[in-house]
Amino acid sequence: MAAGQFFTSRQVVDWYHAKLHLAQAATALHGEGPAAARRWLRDHETPLRQGHAERLAQQLGQLENKYPEKAVALRREAGYFQDNYRRVHYLEMREEGFPISSGMVESACTQFRARLAGSGMRWSRPGMELLLPIRAAIMSQRFDALWQKAYHLPPN
Repeated sequence: MAAGQFFTSRQVVDWYHAKLHLAQAATALHGEGPAAARRWLRDHETPLRQGHAERLAQQLGQLENKYPEKAVALRREAGYFQDNYRRVHYLEMREEGFPISSGMVESACTQFRARLAGSGMRWSRPGMELLLPIRAAIMSQRFDALWQKAYHLPPN
Protein backbone atom coordinates (compact mmCIF):
# COMPACT_ATOMS: atom_id res chain seq x y z
CA MET A 1 0.00 0.00 0.00
CA ALA A 2 2.82 2.41 0.86
CA ALA A 3 4.45 1.84 -2.54
CA GLY A 4 1.23 2.73 -4.34
CA GLN A 5 0.27 5.73 -2.23
CA PHE A 6 3.62 7.10 -1.08
CA PHE A 7 6.01 5.93 -3.79
CA THR A 8 8.63 8.59 -3.01
CA SER A 9 8.54 8.05 0.75
CA ARG A 10 11.39 6.80 2.90
CA GLN A 11 10.06 3.94 4.99
CA VAL A 12 11.51 2.60 8.20
CA VAL A 13 10.37 -0.20 10.47
CA ASP A 14 10.17 0.95 14.07
CA TRP A 15 13.42 -0.07 15.82
CA TYR A 16 11.65 -1.55 18.83
CA HIS A 17 9.36 -3.59 16.62
CA ALA A 18 12.33 -5.02 14.70
CA LYS A 19 14.16 -5.71 17.95
CA LEU A 20 11.08 -7.54 19.25
CA HIS A 21 11.34 -9.90 16.25
CA LEU A 22 15.03 -10.34 16.97
CA ALA A 23 14.17 -11.23 20.58
CA GLN A 24 11.57 -13.73 19.34
CA ALA A 25 14.28 -15.37 17.22
CA ALA A 26 16.55 -15.56 20.28
CA THR A 27 13.73 -17.13 22.30
CA ALA A 28 13.03 -19.63 19.52
CA LEU A 29 16.68 -20.67 19.55
CA HIS A 30 17.46 -20.69 23.27
CA GLY A 31 14.17 -20.53 25.16
CA GLU A 32 12.79 -17.75 27.31
CA GLY A 33 15.26 -16.03 29.60
CA PRO A 34 18.53 -18.02 29.49
CA ALA A 35 21.81 -16.17 29.29
CA ALA A 36 22.40 -17.72 25.86
CA ALA A 37 19.27 -16.03 24.48
CA ARG A 38 20.31 -12.65 25.90
CA ARG A 39 23.82 -13.09 24.50
CA TRP A 40 22.49 -14.08 21.05
CA LEU A 41 20.18 -11.05 21.08
CA ARG A 42 23.02 -8.72 22.08
CA ASP A 43 25.34 -10.17 19.41
CA HIS A 44 22.75 -9.68 16.65
CA GLU A 45 21.39 -6.31 17.74
CA THR A 46 24.36 -4.36 16.36
CA PRO A 47 24.23 -5.90 12.86
CA LEU A 48 20.48 -5.18 12.77
CA ARG A 49 21.10 -1.58 13.86
CA GLN A 50 23.65 -1.33 11.03
CA GLY A 51 21.01 -2.43 8.51
CA HIS A 52 22.04 -6.04 7.89
CA ALA A 53 18.55 -7.54 8.08
CA GLU A 54 19.00 -9.53 4.88
CA ARG A 55 22.10 -11.23 6.30
CA LEU A 56 20.19 -11.89 9.53
CA ALA A 57 17.38 -13.51 7.52
CA GLN A 58 19.93 -15.78 5.81
CA GLN A 59 21.47 -16.76 9.15
CA LEU A 60 18.05 -17.59 10.58
CA GLY A 61 17.34 -19.68 7.47
CA GLN A 62 20.53 -21.65 8.03
CA LEU A 63 19.62 -22.17 11.70
CA GLU A 64 16.21 -23.39 10.57
CA ASN A 65 17.95 -26.23 8.72
CA LYS A 66 20.17 -26.97 11.72
CA TYR A 67 17.28 -27.04 14.24
CA PRO A 68 14.22 -28.53 12.46
CA GLU A 69 12.22 -28.61 15.71
CA LYS A 70 12.52 -24.79 15.84
CA ALA A 71 12.00 -24.30 12.11
CA VAL A 72 8.51 -22.76 12.22
CA ALA A 73 9.50 -19.91 14.56
CA LEU A 74 12.84 -19.34 12.84
CA ARG A 75 11.20 -19.30 9.39
CA ARG A 76 8.66 -16.74 10.62
CA GLU A 77 11.38 -14.41 11.94
CA ALA A 78 13.62 -14.93 8.89
CA GLY A 79 10.63 -14.03 6.71
CA TYR A 80 10.03 -10.86 8.71
CA PHE A 81 13.61 -9.65 8.21
CA GLN A 82 13.63 -10.72 4.54
CA ASP A 83 10.35 -8.90 3.86
CA ASN A 84 11.51 -5.73 5.61
CA TYR A 85 15.21 -5.55 4.79
CA ARG A 86 14.68 -2.38 2.71
CA ARG A 87 13.08 -0.65 5.69
CA VAL A 88 15.68 -1.35 8.37
CA HIS A 89 18.59 0.82 7.25
CA TYR A 90 18.85 2.31 10.71
CA LEU A 91 22.44 3.50 10.40
CA GLU A 92 21.69 5.47 7.22
CA MET A 93 18.46 6.86 8.63
CA ARG A 94 20.17 8.06 11.81
CA GLU A 95 23.05 9.60 9.83
CA GLU A 96 20.49 11.54 7.77
CA GLY A 97 18.72 12.74 10.91
CA PHE A 98 15.60 10.60 10.63
CA PRO A 99 14.09 8.88 13.67
CA ILE A 100 14.20 5.08 13.75
CA SER A 101 11.38 4.63 16.22
CA SER A 102 7.76 5.62 15.98
CA GLY A 103 7.58 7.54 19.27
CA MET A 104 7.84 10.96 17.62
CA VAL A 105 5.16 10.13 15.06
CA GLU A 106 2.84 8.65 17.68
CA SER A 107 3.31 11.73 19.85
CA ALA A 108 2.59 14.03 16.90
CA CYS A 109 -0.59 12.08 16.12
CA THR A 110 -1.71 12.43 19.73
CA GLN A 111 -1.01 16.17 19.65
CA PHE A 112 -2.85 16.60 16.35
CA ARG A 113 -5.80 14.71 17.73
CA ALA A 114 -5.85 16.72 20.96
CA ARG A 115 -5.79 20.03 19.07
CA LEU A 116 -8.07 19.13 16.19
CA ALA A 117 -10.48 16.53 17.55
CA GLY A 118 -11.24 17.80 21.03
CA SER A 119 -14.57 17.53 22.75
CA GLY A 120 -17.28 19.24 20.72
CA MET A 121 -15.05 19.93 17.71
CA ARG A 122 -16.42 19.01 14.31
CA TRP A 123 -14.51 19.45 11.07
CA SER A 124 -15.41 18.78 7.49
CA ARG A 125 -12.84 16.79 5.55
CA PRO A 126 -11.94 19.78 3.31
CA GLY A 127 -11.62 22.05 6.35
CA MET A 128 -9.39 19.56 8.15
CA GLU A 129 -7.22 19.08 5.06
CA LEU A 130 -6.64 22.85 4.98
CA LEU A 131 -5.71 22.98 8.67
CA LEU A 132 -3.35 20.00 8.82
CA PRO A 133 -0.44 21.64 6.92
CA ILE A 134 -0.76 24.73 9.11
CA ARG A 135 -0.75 22.67 12.29
CA ALA A 136 2.22 20.65 11.01
CA ALA A 137 4.13 23.85 10.23
CA ILE A 138 3.45 25.20 13.72
CA MET A 139 4.52 21.97 15.42
CA SER A 140 7.70 21.72 13.33
CA GLN A 141 8.58 25.40 13.90
CA ARG A 142 8.37 26.10 10.17
CA PHE A 143 5.26 28.28 10.27
CA ASP A 144 7.13 31.55 9.60
CA ALA A 145 8.72 30.16 6.43
CA LEU A 146 5.40 28.69 5.31
CA TRP A 147 3.61 31.98 5.97
CA GLN A 148 6.17 33.96 3.95
CA LYS A 149 5.77 31.56 1.05
CA ALA A 150 1.96 31.69 1.21
CA TYR A 151 1.92 35.48 1.65
CA HIS A 152 3.80 36.00 -1.60
CA LEU A 153 1.61 33.73 -3.71
CA PRO A 154 -0.41 35.43 -6.44
CA PRO A 155 -4.11 35.87 -5.59
CA ASN A 156 -6.54 33.21 -6.84
